[in-house]
Amino acid sequence: MTLTKLFTGALVALMLAACGGGTKNEAASADTTATVPADATAPEAVPDAQADTTAVTALTYVTSFKVATPEKIVLEQYASISGEGTEAPQKTVEITDGAALAEIVALVNKLPDSGQIMVKWAEVPVLRVKLVYAEGSQYFSFFQQSVKTPATNFYAGKKPAEEKQLYDLLAAKLAH
Repeated sequence: MTLTKLFTGALVALMLAACGGGTKNEAASADTTATVPADATAPEAVPDAQADTTAVTALTYVTSFKVATPEKIVLEQYASISGEGTEAPQKTVEITDGAALAEIVALVNKLPDSGQIMVKWAEVPVLRVKLVYAEGSQYFSFFQQSVKTPATNFYAGKKPAEEKQLYDLLAAKLAH
């Protein structure tokens, strides 16, 4: 008798004993194997989501502001934090012009990856900036004109000038 059958038999015996049915010896000797008919076929395989080229990839927050130039940038404006990612954006703009992409990326690359303060925002407007690459998308967000850094905090005191320049540039793109 294999250890697996012995363990299974002991488990069945304990369950039967707890329910008041059967004896310890009856449960231990019970056949716990199933017979599969010779003409049975294997169940149909479930397709792997990674194999499906139309599968939606998860959107992740940037891990650094040192980013490469994407194929396009998608700006999504939300009325509030609670709507970001759960509701359709109020406005969406796609940027595909090479010069505009280069200008935006140059400003993003100058931003420090970490700020000095944590902020708990109320219901403030959110601007989500999606960087779309062939291998997937990443994003970062502005909360009431303040960028959330990859370290998930915000700049305090003397903020980098590029933060305001970047926000103003993106807001102008949204306005058109």
